Parts: sequence; structure tokens; C-alpha cells
Amino acid sequence: MLRLQSIVGIMAGFTALKDTSFGAKLTLRYLLALALIAGVIVLSYFLLIQRLSLNEDDAYIINISGMQRMLSQRIALTAREVHDARSAEEADLYAGKMEVALERMIANHRILTQKTMIDDVKAPMSETVKEMYFAENGIDAQVSEYTALGQQFLDVYREDGQDAVRESGLVFDIVKIARDGLLDKLNNVVSQYQKESEESIVQFRKLETLVMSVALCVLLLEVVFIFRPMVRSIVRTTRDLTDANKELVEFSYRISHDLRSPVISALGLGEMAQKLIKDGDIKTAQQSLEYSNASLRKMDSVIEDIITLTKIKNEDQKTEAVDLKNMIEESFDKISYLPNYDKMDVRIDVRFDGDIHVKAHALRQVLENLLSNTIKYADYSIDDPYVEVIAIKNDDICEISICDNGLGIEKKYRPKVFKMFQRFHPKISFGSGLGLYIVMQNIQVLDGEASYMPLEKGSKFTVKFPV
Repeated sequence: MLRLQSIVGIMAGFTALKDTSFGAKLTLRYLLALALIAGVIVLSYFLLIQRLSLNEDDAYIINISGMQRMLSQRIALTAREVHDARSAEEADLYAGKMEVALERMIANHRILTQKTMIDDVKAPMSETVKEMYFAENGIDAQVSEYTALGQQFLDVYREDGQDAVRESGLVFDIVKIARDGLLDKLNNVVSQYQKESEESIVQFRKLETLVMSVALCVLLLEVVFIFRPMVRSIVRTTRDLTDANKELVEFSYRISHDLRSPVISALGLGEMAQKLIKDGDIKTAQQSLEYSNASLRKMDSVIEDIITLTKIKNEDQKTEAVDLKNMIEESFDKISYLPNYDKMDVRIDVRFDGDIHVKAHALRQVLENLLSNTIKYADYSIDDPYVEVIAIKNDDICEISICDNGLGIEKKYRPKVFKMFQRFHPKISFGSGLGLYIVMQNIQVLDGEASYMPLEKGSKFTVKFPV
């Protein structure tokens, strides 16, 4: 009962471990996919925010530049109105308008030439705009001269009145500067700012196209390297679970039969022994008990194989250095108790020197199961029964072949050689039918492969695994 509980516990633990491992891998891949998509979205968002901020700055600078062009005209116009006013009240009105326009033009000029900032708006100048502003007789010099003349004009008007302004001739100097190039230069700088803004928008569109292309590439890469492997993994896991479920159903059916039969037999023989003892037939009763013990030993053998099988799937084996020839000899020694072992001609041919690095426990179980089968199912009716083990190593692959001239396996059973509960010679030797299935499970632990080939007389099992 305790053994059956341990079987259930080991199998449940293995299932939980597999589920946890698969779930962790699936979650990791899904989170990676989401992180990549989120990264592209965040990048696109910040690029858009930056572009909108630059557009606001560009619009602000273009607006100020356009205002400078208008203010240059207004200053000249209001100066002319002050000069030509018919009354002192009219002259004062236009002088006030001129003063407002002049102050605004000076403030705007400071912003455009990076001398101050308003609302954290920066006006970075391109080399072309710098040339337009700061070259000899450029906009900076002309605006400074223009606003200085305007300020001088207002000072003369405030101190000495309209007649003094008319006599100074300052209005003609102001109009002359406005007409002789300042207005055109201010107009050109507005056009240049607008041109640069449009070029910046074109560059942003290219950047948007690049980001979109990167996003599409990321999605494609996710499909190829994340989602497609995820789908494959899910399909493979589903298939494995389906196969495992089929195996479990078959396992439950067969194991219940294989465990029930010896129990029923032992119970029947036990009852018979009790009856014989009451009748005084002690000798026959002892024979019944011996048969009962044999049935229980068969059940114990089946349980041992089941425990071995569940341990294979649950144990985390470590790689270690192995002397293969020594391991083969030890495996033969371990099965030397089997009947007729002394009649077998045992041949060992390891065709390489040195140790191999492998999961030793798994390899030992493979050898012991295959070699014990050669002893159990040997043809002792012939004069020279033999088993030959040949081991070779090519690069990092070890290949072990086990040949014998025993009873072999009938053709109809060969496709199921490594399946569960396959008994090919039940009349010769009773077994659990799990021996070769256990071999295959250990081969999978070794990341190798196993195959069966019938010989003219006997069988050949071959296992290959990386070392």
C-alpha cells in the first residue's frame, strides 16, 4: 500500500513540475512579447510628444518673425502719422501706438536672437538664419539701428514736440530703413523659418515611417521567434498530454490487471493452504504457500518497475565521468544470478579509450534491462548462445549495440517494441512488460535514441546518445 502511495505521489509531483516549467516558459515568452510591443508604443508616444512640442515652438517663432515684419511697417507708419498730425492730440495718439509697437519689436528681437525666452520657448537658429541675422549689415544690426531711431524719434517728440520732430528729419530715416531692405529681410527670415519647419515635419514623417517599420519588424520577429514557438510548444504539449493520457488510461487498465491477478492468486492459494492445514496435509499446504509467495513476488516485480519508471521521470540526474567498459562488466555481474547465465558466451568490445561524460544512472538502467533480456530470452536449445556488446564513439556521440542469437521478436510485435506492457515471450519469463519502455524513458533522459533490428538469428538493440 505504501509503495502504491509513493507511485501516485511521484507521478503527481512530476506532472506538477512539468506544468510549472511549461507555464513559466509560456509566461516569460508572453511577457517578452508584451514588453517589446510596449517599448515600440512608448517610443512612438515620446517621438510624437517631442514633435508636437517642436511644432509649437516653430509656430511661436514663425508668429513672432511675422509680427516683426508687421511691426516694422507699423513703426514707420505711426512715425509718419506723428509727423503729419494736424493736432497735438492726434500726434500723441499715434506716438503712443508707435511706442507700443517699438517695445514689442525690441522684445521680439531679444527672443529671436536668443537674448531671452518666453514660456520656456527656445528659438534655436540654423546656420542660415544666423547668417541672415548676424552677417554684416544683417537683421540684428538693422533692427537695432531701426529701433534706436524710433526711440530717438519718440524722445525728441516727448521733449520738444511735433515741430522738433519735423525739423529733425528722423521720420525719413525710419521710413528709409524700412523700405530699403529691413522689410524684405524680415520677410525672408519668416520664409526661412517656415521652410525649416516644413523640412522638420518631412524628417519627422520619415522617422515615423522608420518607427512603423521597426514596429512591423518587431511584430514579425515576435511571430517568428516568440508566438510561433509558443504555438508549437502548446501544440507539442497538448499532443504530449494527449499521448500521456492515452498511456495513463492503458497504464491504469493494465496495471490494475497485473496487480489484481497475483493478489487473487495469492488469496486463493492462501485459502487453500488454510484448508489443507486443517485437513492435516502440511506438504501440499506448503506448496500452495510457495505458489502464493511466487505470485506476490511477481506483483512486487511489477511495482518495482513502476517505481523505477516514475523515478526516471522525476529525478534530476547529473552528468558524470563513466568508464563504459567497467559499467558494462558491472551490469553483467548484477544479472549473473539469472538462470542459465553461465551458459551464455559474454563478449564485450569497447572500441575507444577513456571515460565518457553521461548521466550514469540512466545509462546503467538501459544496460541492465537490455542485458537481462538477452539472458531471459536466450535460445538455450543451441550449443553457442551468446551476447555481444559493441561500443564505439564518433565525435561526441556514443553508440552501443547489443546483439544476441536468442529467441528474437516476432514481426507483428516489432512496431511496439518500446511500448508499455509488451510481453513477447510470456511463457518463457513473466515480466511486467515495462522493461523496454523503461529503456526508452532512460534514453530520453540521455537525449539519445534507441532502435531494434532483427537479425537472421536473434536481435540487435542499438542506443545512441551524446557524451
